[in-house]
Amino acid sequence: LRFWAPVSGRLLFNGPACHDWQRFSTDGSRLGVANYDGAVEVYRVAASKAVRMLAPKTRENAPLLYRWLDFSPDSRRLVSTGAECVRVWDVASGVESARFSLPGADAVTCLFADDSALLIADGSSGVTRWPILADETDANRKTIPETWRTGEGWQAGLRARDGCVVLVNSTLGVAEIISPEYPVGRRIGPHPALHSVALSPDGKRLATGTWQGKDIKIWDIVSGRLLATLPAGENAFVLWPSANAIVSVQMTQAGQWLEDTNGQWRRDRVWQPDPGQTFWEHASISPDGRWLALPQSGDRIRVLEMATGTELITLEPPKAFGLGFVRFSPDSRFLAACGSREQVAIWDLPDLRHELA
Repeated sequence: LRFWAPVSGRLLFNGPACHDWQRFSTDGSRLGVANYDGAVEVYRVAASKAVRMLAPKTRENAPLLYRWLDFSPDSRRLVSTGAECVRVWDVASGVESARFSLPGADAVTCLFADDSALLIADGSSGVTRWPILADETDANRKTIPETWRTGEGWQAGLRARDGCVVLVNSTLGVAEIISPEYPVGRRIGPHPALHSVALSPDGKRLATGTWQGKDIKIWDIVSGRLLATLPAGENAFVLWPSANAIVSVQMTQAGQWLEDTNGQWRRDRVWQPDPGQTFWEHASISPDGRWLALPQSGDRIRVLEMATGTELITLEPPKAFGLGFVRFSPDSRFLAACGSREQVAIWDLPDLRHELA
């Protein structure tokens, strides 16, 4: 049973299985379903802002899968990757406010550098920074990008709380940290097959994970010295939720590593995907370090509480979504996911908790 918006034709959400007749009540607050077995079920229908689907103004013919999005530092805007473009969304209204064309771009990653600049990385040509206005009115407005890095393999990795940006080059196996103190970038590595990065909460150390590599490495940022190597295994995506804890995410498992007073790391908790499922490598930690979002191959997002390791809720976008990437907002209020056909799903977590209560 699917619920649709009749004006826009947009799929709102999937409902329970329905085999025969259904009717809304006059005020729209109830839905009656009569099944073949003679049973009549009545469902309460409530408008909700806790779960929303954002759809682009233009639609694709083929349901390609996109794997990157990012919130602005004030959590008011969202940028997602699309077909040879990136799209900027207003979170409050769900409206697409800007679109930047990237002809021929593939493996695109994108980050807000600050409230007025957007970082875009193209794996085939390099990294450029695009200016965006506070109030975008022309979705196809022409802008002149600033080139940051040229050459194969460069991508945007992450933006830290203090505004510094970490770039990643998987081809060279290095990361570069760009900040006001180091405008030309401070290089970390090499780490063969480097694919993901995570900064410690105090900004003094960097963890690097791999795709088709065998470990996670921890580096001192100032000296560039290798501090530790964690035998996490192959294809370990890395997150750093608190001072002495690191999370590694692989297709077959996710684990938490703890650091003791001597600087030694040991594996603590381990989470397994649901039977028949695998974890996507792009998980997300809420900026306050409280929650871990683990996307699975079956379009399911498991949200775990880091303090206890217990699962709080499983979120499911529409079945045709094609889950690819998740991200918490800087204020930890929203969890967003991107999928096929350039769609974005967004959950307002406080509102969702209130509605479930």
